[in-house]
Order: sequence, then structure tokens, then C-alpha cells
Amino acid sequence: MKKVLFVIVCILVVLAPTAALIGYYCYNSTVDDQNIVKNELVSARLENEDGSIEEYVSGQPKMQAFVALLGDEEHAPKLLTALPKEALSGVKYKVTYTDNFDVRTEIRYYISSDRNKCYFVNNEDQPYKINADCALNFLNSEYGERVYESALPPTVKLGGVELPARNLDWNYKTVDGELKKASCSFANHDASASVESFDAALPIETDHTPDEIRLVIKNSETGVRLFSGSRQALIKTVFEGSVSVNVQMTLIWRENEARAYAGSAEYLFSGRLLGTPAFSFSAENVHCGEIVILSAYNISDPSAISVECTPEFDCDPKFYKVGESYQALIAIPAELTDTLTSYTFTLSSSTAKDKLTLNVAPLQRSSYDFYAPDAQDYYNESVLNALWASIRPILEAPSEQSFAGGKFQIPAQDNYISDTSNYRFGATVNIINIKKSYLAWDNMYCAQMKKVNDVCVEGDVTKVLSAYAGKVVYVGAQTFTGRLVIIDHGSGLKTWYTNLSSDIAVHLGDEVSSGQFIAHAADGGFNAQLNFNFHVGAFVNGVPVSLQQLIEHGLIAHQ
Repeated sequence: MKKVLFVIVCILVVLAPTAALIGYYCYNSTVDDQNIVKNELVSARLENEDGSIEEYVSGQPKMQAFVALLGDEEHAPKLLTALPKEALSGVKYKVTYTDNFDVRTEIRYYISSDRNKCYFVNNEDQPYKINADCALNFLNSEYGERVYESALPPTVKLGGVELPARNLDWNYKTVDGELKKASCSFANHDASASVESFDAALPIETDHTPDEIRLVIKNSETGVRLFSGSRQALIKTVFEGSVSVNVQMTLIWRENEARAYAGSAEYLFSGRLLGTPAFSFSAENVHCGEIVILSAYNISDPSAISVECTPEFDCDPKFYKVGESYQALIAIPAELTDTLTSYTFTLSSSTAKDKLTLNVAPLQRSSYDFYAPDAQDYYNESVLNALWASIRPILEAPSEQSFAGGKFQIPAQDNYISDTSNYRFGATVNIINIKKSYLAWDNMYCAQMKKVNDVCVEGDVTKVLSAYAGKVVYVGAQTFTGRLVIIDHGSGLKTWYTNLSSDIAVHLGDEVSSGQFIAHAADGGFNAQLNFNFHVGAFVNGVPVSLQQLIEHGLIAHQ
């Protein structure tokens, strides 16, 4: 009997360590993970969503705040079968805890500003829903700040330049409605910015619209104070000209029930304060088919300019920077009016309104009749639709540069007849045999014919030249026009050259000078049905205008 007991004791002694380990494992398996971490904790490594790392040891407040999310017997988390998709939109933290047995446990937290939508996943990939009271305590603590988007500092830009704050007092609202000072708050930073120019409307861009903007503006050269007050008062202030200034700007966001933030920020920046906006036309009296330049002075953002016209005139100016002003070429359509008409333009910016009058006289009409065999093959709805589908987007596309201004030259050299012997822009062209008419949107130039065995062929007789310097934006061919080149001269002003020979000497993207050789004239397109000629037309933002006016008078873009 004693021998049996001795054997049993020996077996127990041998198996005791194994039994203890098994018991420890079983105990740990039956106790919630949060209790293990909470009771055996010695340190933690916190990895934030932005990749930053924080190290803590037992007893430090932030560690205790995260451990508290795991709950206890009274506030136990709820085990889930799967992590809901809504969890992934929360702020993510990864905490690796180390206990006093040097065992590491990784917990992944998914925290939202909704106390009922906070989760964690343990190191065995088991998802839990955090107890709402535990989540609320965390969200109301200083450690829950990262969860609130409203705790992020406001961004403020002027003229595309981000303004750094010199002083920032920023507060965010917790789920309980309590305002807490955000960690981004600071005072007396040595921060300033430089902005090229701005107008009195002070068009700042910010993700949080302020309730009030206060300004102190001083002449940067003399130090004299030019203005002190609100932005509303600044808008009403008249400045005769532009001036370099230093600005102290304070933005205020007041507390209210509907808003999740409140605070104030102070910014220092320098730049050129533009004077009161003004507008002008390059001419008050024009004809249909001509171009007038609309100039806008003391404007920082031309997209803020609105234009209304009475009587109605479909005008959408596209402004380009010219010197210190913005200018737009306004095309007066050939068919705009049949009688002398006065148009009143009301131009508004963010800080001013102006009225301009433009007197428009009708185009001098002329008519050109001709008989064209097989005209229907070259002039029909299908051919014209195909032409404009290809060409209109190019003619209407914005230019990369502004128009420099000046006179255009006659776009032809050697052995040609001036367009006066045929038709100019705006003539009514009558195709007698198919009883159709159209308004000419370009000028016809008759070229010298080259004959081989009494047949007209392509030749090196009449040269077609660029009417002005610019960039080639199209080289191709169309049924109606034959071979075609389009040159962009800036500010939406383009010219096209049609019925060219196959020896086109320019390529897409080429920069050309005024008078540069493009090609020789040919007999192609619709003109093959008429006589040996070529056409050159001008367009502003896709609207046909008179090339002859540009040749005779030119345009002056004011610097």
C-alpha cells in the first residue's frame, strides 16, 4: 500500500508543473482578455492611425483610458460574430500590452464619436462591441480628441496661399456637448505669410466659415494704418489705387448649439491690396463681327466677375491676365442686330458694380452668288455636322496664354487676288443650283492656278502665311474645308486656314511667327467646286469675327 502511495506521490510531483501550466492556460481561457490586460499590465505600445508611436508604463493615465475601454465585470464588452463595416470608418488604434509574464497581447480599437459604435478586436481576432458607458468616458476624456473631426485646427487660405496662425484658441464639442480646448491651440507663434494680391472682399477659403473677421491694415512701406475694422466695412471702403500692406486678421467662431467647435485665430500676412475694381471697353462703338476688349482692373479673382446685358446678349467673357489687369475679348456676332442698338453691360465683382454702354451697328451686308456642280456632296447637314464636331471644341478651348495685341497681316503672298474681288466676312453666300445660302465666316482669297495638261493641280504658286504669331492647335482635313490648320493667338483668339496643299510646313504644337509660311494654296474641299482659292477666318471663343478688322485696325491689349 505504501509502495502504491509512493508511486502516486511521485507521479503527482512529476506532473505538477504540467498541471499548473494547464490550469493557468484554462484559467486564462475562461477569463476575458480585458481582465488579463488590466490585472497583469506592466507596459503598452500605442500605434496611432497616422503611424505615430507612443510608449506607456502601468499607471499612466492614457494607458488606463485605453484599458478602461475593455470594460470589467459590470461593463463587459459584447462578443460579436463579425466586426461590422461601420467600425472601419472609426479612428483606429493598435495597442500592444505586455503583462508581468512578458506575454504580449495586441488589441485593435475602432472608435467613433458615437458611443454605441465603438469596437475592439483582440489578439485572437475576436471582435467586441465596447460598452457604451466605457466608450462615453473615453470620448469625454482628453484622450478622445483624435476621434472628433471638429478638434482639427481650421485651415485658411488666401489667393491659394495657406495662412499659418500666429495665435489659435480652438475648442471642440464632445458627445455630451462640453467644449474642450483642443491640443492644437497655441499662442505667439512667429508665423506669417506673403500673398501676391487681394481685394477688399478678402476672399479667404476655409473649412470653417467664421462669424466675424477683424482687420488691421498698414502700409508696409510707411507703417501708416490704412484701415481697422470688419471685413464688411473694408468692402465699403474706397481705395484709389493698389498699395503694399501688412495685415493682421482675426477670425472668430462663436459657440452655438448647432456647431461642434468654437474659437479664434490670428493671422499675419503681407501682400498688395487692390484698389476699388473698375471696368472698361476698348471702344464704345463697334460693328457686328468685330471684337471689343473688356478690361477689369483691381481684380484678384476674375471668376468672381458676373456680366449681365440688356438687351440680352449671350456673353460669357473669359478673362486672361494682362499686366496688372484682366482682359477678355468679346466677339460681336455677325447676326447680332440689324439696326444700331445700345447694349448696357452691368459688371459686378465681390466689391463693386459698374455699368458700361456698347453701341453696336449692323454688319454691312453683301451677297455672292455662284453655281457649284456636286455642291450637295460638300455642303449638306452631315458634312457640316462632322466639321463642327471636330473643330468647335478646338475653337472654343481656352488659350494657354493671353493675347499680346497688335495688327494682323494679310495671310497670303505671291500671285493672289485680294478678298475684295470675291467676298469678305459676313457676306451672304448663295448656292444657286441647290437653293441654299449661308453667312460667310471667313475671307476668300483667290490663288494663282497651276495647270498640268490644262488641269488645275496643287502647286507652289500662292503662299498661305500665318496672319499673326501663335501656336498651332490643329492640323488635319475636313470634307468642307479641305486641308486645314488652326493657330491659337491667345485669349481665345484663333485663325483657321483652309484649302491648303499637301506641303503643310507646320505641325501640331508648333510656335509660329507672324507671316510664317504655312503651306501653298490648293484646290480642295468645297472650293474644288468653284475656282482656285483658299480661305482664312478668325474666331474668338468659337464665335466668327472679321479678319479684315484685325488686318486694318488690329487690337491693343492694354498693359
